[in-house]
Amino acid sequence: MLKARWWFMKSEWIYDIIAPIYDEDMGLNMPFDDVAGYLKLLPSAPAKLLEIGCGTGRLTLALAACGFEITAIDRSAPMLEQLQNKLSPKHDIRPIHMDARNVRLAGPFDAVFFGYSGFQYLLNDPDIGLFCERVKQILTPDGSLSLDIFLHQERSETASFVLDYERELEDGRVLRRCKCVSVNHGINTIRRKYAVTGTGEQLRYQTESRQRLYTVDSLETTLKKHGFKLDTGIYDYQSQTC
Repeated sequence: MLKARWWFMKSEWIYDIIAPIYDEDMGLNMPFDDVAGYLKLLPSAPAKLLEIGCGTGRLTLALAACGFEITAIDRSAPMLEQLQNKLSPKHDIRPIHMDARNVRLAGPFDAVFFGYSGFQYLLNDPDIGLFCERVKQILTPDGSLSLDIFLHQERSETASFVLDYERELEDGRVLRRCKCVSVNHGINTIRRKYAVTGTGEQLRYQTESRQRLYTVDSLETTLKKHGFKLDTGIYDYQSQTC
């Protein structure tokens, strides 16, 4: 008999529950070479970097291999556990369990970066303001903050759940994800249903997350309000700047 197990995550934060499948899920969904994009923006190695929302270390490990010294924080302990399992003594990486809404580190850092739309999980102005103040306190005088922002497109919205992808995992199991996307008052709500099948036991996950939406202009206005100015903008991680 096929056994099924379900996990439900009704709150905003989803990564605790999808940590075991993150590398095969969102970790494979970046369509652009964002590592190359960051290398265009970050100071030269061996600069000291703070990565916020490091997750399982997709960016962390790639940038550490380039010679950077990295402090990597994440709100999700299960995600950090996945990163810890990948580390070896050759990595100059310091993982810390810490929420981006309350960054408490001494610094200084040559650069801070917040990848894969993580900044958009800061939904309200007080959280954004506190984040920006803490970042300014730990940056060197000529340091920089780099953000990866997903700009909203109306065609991304769906009336109901639609198939997002289906892919085979290395162990022969199949991971299938469906999602439903809606927007209300500038907040993007994404509900996802996962199914992992193929071992005689079916694993199912259902999650919901919310992200604040930005245009280029609204993002620049928000950051300017909190003491940052746009220096360089890269679209789709290509070479053009704005």
